[in-house]
Amino acid sequence: MEQKFLSDNVFDQIKDFSYRWLTKEQKLLIDKLILNEELKKGYKKYGLCKECKQPNTGYKWCNPCNAKHFQQNFKNWTSNNDNIDKFIQDTQLSAAHNKKVLEWIPYDRFYDIKYIARGGFGKVFKAKWIDGSIDYWDNNIQNWRQPYPNTKVALKSLNNSKNITLEFINEITLHHKVIEESTAIIRLYGITQDPDTKNYMMVLHYAKNGSLRNYLDINKLSWETKIDDLWRFAFGLNEIHKVGLIHRDLHIGNVLYIYSAYITDMGLCKPADYNPLENTKKCVYGVLPYIAPEILRGQNYTKAADIYSFGIIIYEVISGLPPYHDLSHDKDLAIKICQGLRPRFKIKVPRLIVHLIKSCLDANPLNRPSASEVENILNQWWNELINTEAEETEVTEIEKQIKRADEINNKLQTNVPSTGLSYETHSEAIYTSRLLNFNNLPEPKNLDDYYKQYDNVINMEYSETQQVDICQLKINNDELKERYEYYCLCEECKQPNTDTQLSAKEEYKVLEWIPYDRFYDIEYIAKVGFVKVYRANWIDGYLEYWDNEKQNWKRYGFNKIINKITSHHKVYIGDDTSSIIRLYGITQDPDTKNYMMVLQYARNGSLRNHLDISYNKLNWDTKIRDLYYIAYGLNEIHENNLIHQDLHIGNILLTYRPMITDMGLCKPADYYNALEKNKKKCLWCFTLYCS
Repeated sequence: MEQKFLSDNVFDQIKDFSYRWLTKEQKLLIDKLILNEELKKGYKKYGLCKECKQPNTGYKWCNPCNAKHFQQNFKNWTSNNDNIDKFIQDTQLSAAHNKKVLEWIPYDRFYDIKYIARGGFGKVFKAKWIDGSIDYWDNNIQNWRQPYPNTKVALKSLNNSKNITLEFINEITLHHKVIEESTAIIRLYGITQDPDTKNYMMVLHYAKNGSLRNYLDINKLSWETKIDDLWRFAFGLNEIHKVGLIHRDLHIGNVLYIYSAYITDMGLCKPADYNPLENTKKCVYGVLPYIAPEILRGQNYTKAADIYSFGIIIYEVISGLPPYHDLSHDKDLAIKICQGLRPRFKIKVPRLIVHLIKSCLDANPLNRPSASEVENILNQWWNELINTEAEETEVTEIEKQIKRADEINNKLQTNVPSTGLSYETHSEAIYTSRLLNFNNLPEPKNLDDYYKQYDNVINMEYSETQQVDICQLKINNDELKERYEYYCLCEECKQPNTDTQLSAKEEYKVLEWIPYDRFYDIEYIAKVGFVKVYRANWIDGYLEYWDNEKQNWKRYGFNKIINKITSHHKVYIGDDTSSIIRLYGITQDPDTKNYMMVLQYARNGSLRNHLDISYNKLNWDTKIRDLYYIAYGLNEIHENNLIHQDLHIGNILLTYRPMITDMGLCKPADYYNALEKNKKKCLWCFTLYCS
């Protein structure tokens, strides 16, 4: 017979166990006594209810028992509205933990009520709640424990909610739906009613720091804090999307800050399959800079539109600046957004972060990542930034890029004081939700060169004094002006920096001649196709930038590299966000006299090796993300009018993500057109990968 509940005999044997600190013997006994996996899981996570002797459904919470306690109290309260009464009662009967409980809270249980602000649909007040929220049922006193009296809360009214509009019911229903025990959605405690206006009000957790925008204005956040806040935000957005909802009004004013970021204001939230054609008024409501271009043109909201809004929020958290703060938020801006305009940085930003923003802000919603993918990326970065346990942990790419960005930004702040976060907002820059109705907007598109120019942007905002200095430089040539705006002045020659070491746009484009004696611990790895592959330690490390004080190149530490020789090779050199393995330079083996390419070392080997070892550990998000990076790299090759010609899983290496390598057979796309007269065609590839 299937075990549906714990018997008294089982209860007596385990009632004194500390479910959080079980000994090995206790675990074995529990596995023997509790055969039902759901019961076992409930016990190990939350322990036992002392009242019904069954596993709790939440921390200090038993749904069957607490539902009875709530039901016995239904007769003692009413909102004087049947719909609200039923809604609150349903939440109390079904609550699996205390955060899912909503209460009817009489207005006289609040004091120190003060107006805060007006939102798009109503007013917001702050107040102190005499009783505080329900925490758990105390069997000793046979009543609810409310351990946090005089709790600060926010009271949010909805205009004309005295008539119980569908909008009010919709917001409290959807807000309640996405709240879980561990969530980044602001907590909803219950409902009350203003006795003067008769408007119903949501009782919410009070965010003492206000909106994230307010917090950014007065606090300088570390990279770790920024990434952590963005990760928690992505976690909350993923919670919304997982239950089939779309927020539809994401902007930084709807992100509150307590000790981290919390999403609020679910007033426009709708199911993902919501059909706006049911409503004859097809208008857009929101904050212009955060609205995806396809939505501005009147298309239906999708989860991808939320991702676009989140991309703008990432920009804002990283830069500290409101998007388009110096522009009027009118139809002209809407047109420019559709034409590919995106917010610009005035600081050095790690390329991995720029790449994430770029993908979120893609004009094609199908190219944007999911909330789950963004959450995983941010979580990975955060873990890498805080992981200090292993003494020999290899420095990750995000750490390298943040270190480099800090060095440049610190130098900029020394040389150009205006690079701080002070900014002026255009008089017609509007950051509150409003009705927008723009007609005849152009088809959304990406500006191909936008982030190639601005992913490393130092797009300075100059004071009048600095503008005079610029004029004194007599930069009349447009190209020099552009170089100055992007790269500032070279301290040595006092001219606008070039983007070259001859032709190298930045440090990752520079190739060097590297004497063979600058390598040690040279070890043979394998022979692949036409080439032999070795690994080695590079004494000097690769170039980062010229240090004018020390009059020498700044290099990045010791680097393991691989060396590859091939007779015919044409390679595309990518940037830090590239999915092509990085090329550092060329050297020569003094014994064989063979020239050798010096490439980035992939510590995890080929993707094939990684799959053999870790396939069962890979989730769908990781698989899709890895395939995305491979496709991104292949697109880099094709955009340079090249064909790889030998693409197989052994030629995909894994650093912190997949990277394409082995360009030995790579040729221009029109290569074979020039060889049509040659009737003899040879084929070199792994047979299974050839079409």
